[in-house]
Amino acid sequence: MVMFHAGDSEAQRVYDNETEKAMSLLPQGQKPKFTFCLGPEDILVRENDIDLVPCKLASDGLEGYDLTVPLDVSRYISAKEVLAVSDLPTPECDPIKVGGHSDIPGKRGK
Repeated sequence: MVMFHAGDSEAQRVYDNETEKAMSLLPQGQKPKFTFCLGPEDILVRENDIDLVPCKLASDGLEGYDLTVPLDVSRYISAKEVLAVSDLPTPECDPIKVGGHSDIPGKRGK
């Protein structure tokens, strides 16, 4: 498991230590091997014997890694539209499409 720091401060180091303590309470068979880094570009793939990267958060910084699920699929699965069009028991809703800044020529995303 790779965990990203929010920064390199004393408060962040305390949080990391608390995370390590919490993980140490898990039974050995459930305890993941984990490492901390500042962001996707700092993942030490070879050093941590990582062959595939499953991601909970679809970050653009993960492009270029061998992912278990492509980033666009991860983003779609995390979107609320998935619930609206699924057959899961959820409140009735209709997905809507909205435009944003990326629709403006010359802006980021175009």
